[in-house]
Amino acid sequence: MPLTGLSAGEINCISQLTYSSGSGPEERFKTAYCQYKAGEYENTLKSLRGLEKQLPLITDYIYYIEAGSYKNLGKERQAEKKYKRIYSKYPDSSLLTDTLSSLAEIYRSQGKYQDAISTYRTLLENEQSEWNKAIYTDAIGEILLEQDLTNEAFELYKNVWINYPQSTFSVKVIKIANNNGLQFNPTSAERFQRAEALYNLKSWNNAIDEYKMLPPNDDINFKIAKSMYNLGRLESAIAKFNSVNTPEALYWKGRSYEKIGRFKQARQAYQSVYERYPKSEFAPMGLYRAGKLEQRNLRVSNASNYYKTVIAEYPSYEKTPDAAWNLGWIYYKKGQYQNAYDIFSGYSYPENSFDAQSFPYWKAKSLEKLGHKADAYNIYESLAFSNRFTYHSFLARVKIDHKAKVQNTKLNNYAALKNPNYEKAVLFTNMGIYEYANNEILALEEKAQSDYQLIIVSQLYNRAGNIYKSVNLLEKIDTPAALPYKYPQPYSDEVFRFSNKYGHDVLLVYSLIREESRYNKDAVSSSNARGLMQLISGTANDSAREVGIQQYNFNKLFEPEVNVELGSFYLRKVLDRYNGEIPLGLASYNAGPNRVAEWVDTIGYYKFDEFIEKIPITETRNYVKRILRSYGAYNAIYRN
Repeated sequence: MPLTGLSAGEINCISQLTYSSGSGPEERFKTAYCQYKAGEYENTLKSLRGLEKQLPLITDYIYYIEAGSYKNLGKERQAEKKYKRIYSKYPDSSLLTDTLSSLAEIYRSQGKYQDAISTYRTLLENEQSEWNKAIYTDAIGEILLEQDLTNEAFELYKNVWINYPQSTFSVKVIKIANNNGLQFNPTSAERFQRAEALYNLKSWNNAIDEYKMLPPNDDINFKIAKSMYNLGRLESAIAKFNSVNTPEALYWKGRSYEKIGRFKQARQAYQSVYERYPKSEFAPMGLYRAGKLEQRNLRVSNASNYYKTVIAEYPSYEKTPDAAWNLGWIYYKKGQYQNAYDIFSGYSYPENSFDAQSFPYWKAKSLEKLGHKADAYNIYESLAFSNRFTYHSFLARVKIDHKAKVQNTKLNNYAALKNPNYEKAVLFTNMGIYEYANNEILALEEKAQSDYQLIIVSQLYNRAGNIYKSVNLLEKIDTPAALPYKYPQPYSDEVFRFSNKYGHDVLLVYSLIREESRYNKDAVSSSNARGLMQLISGTANDSAREVGIQQYNFNKLFEPEVNVELGSFYLRKVLDRYNGEIPLGLASYNAGPNRVAEWVDTIGYYKFDEFIEKIPITETRNYVKRILRSYGAYNAIYRN
């Protein structure tokens, strides 16, 4: 195991093998683990000898490492015996899948073909991953071919071709057919099944090719058109949607027109869905999109009419609260504060949604504009003192200058239940063997039945260096006990050092990192932004040159020290351009400072909550909201 790239507390195998002189059972296991990783299999077996009696909790892991050592030494019978022991004595082991896979390989190597096939079929029955299913099926196929059971292998690979079309094994059926004089003529039903699998896998070009080989109908033509839409072949998609007489096709034709900037045709298509298919699920979708389109193009009277129709005729539609909020916002911007108040008072978002507190906040803003400041203050106070940390509760705390504080909540644990997964996770975490700890934590996650248990799981992931999983697991949980794990402070050396160097509030930098990468130092976005603070090539190159980082290259962005320094430097730069105004600095970090300068000139910057709602790019608007939400939470947890 390398010296670099380790999480705090994670075992360093070079040090373990070089300096460890401990003879206790845990030290012996750690040494055996590192010997195994280093390929020292004879020494591994010596270190593990008799250890299961001293560490009975992790006997399955001891057997597993012993089996792997025997296997790598070519002693397959001893390896088989150990793997079988895990399978028979520890059927709930987190290592069961790897154990069976290794056992199947041994059976195959020994010529025990039926045992190997049976083991692979057991793996197939319990596997969720389509890719792993294809791997196990291919292994069975290879065994059949080794036994010259060509016809059986042909039928099996035909199934792979149909159901796992994106795997590298799917073309083997054609090779087998060509080499053995067999006819491969899939039926229309089989070809359709393959096309559907490709479509569901978002392999759009391949899906189109398969669909085109089938007799056309509305369903097939729609999926060809939708695949073209997803590939950006919008004119071709529109032509294909025209051949399908369904509300879904008409709606997506509107989406295609909208994407290429033909807004009039888009609006007409959306309106036609409502006029021709008013009872269809796509009718309110079309009306809502038409409203958004008109609002974006500043035809707010038309937009209002579309939103009103959605509200009146489709109250159960999932976007109806969005339609109501947009209508309220139109009234608010026009200065019709009583109408805005009426709308903001009458609707709400689901309790766990990001915008759950949006309606009450803007209801209060409308009251404030109407001169009812005491009533508005009461609403702000209710939001500010709530236990939830949302973007709008952050705004309310700013409005009334309330410093929220999270009370420390001590977590109990699974220990009282004598849960073996929990006990193993703690043991491996204490040893620094995070690889094995995460196996056991995943098992706990799959069995968790309450928010409280999920918080315990998140705590364990945090301790085992898997911050990304720890944070994401608690996305919809806001209890005080969850918050330190939902908003943690990893990479503290780098974040504190460079926040101080470039004059940042360290909690703002943490908030940005949380929303950019969820603390995944290896994160790569669709635009190839990299690392903790998600820097793109041009920005990173310019910043590295100005900072003076020697021998910089793009891959260095995966190093937390480099990434956090460059990100902190660039954040300082955009904040300075806007006199330290955090919303403008964050918007610039996401969308670029020149674009933000255009927005400031166009829409002004007076009240920052109103400016944020006016940001024309949805991604940037939500980005700023998310970071300010996190900033409020970080302040409540760590500062106040």
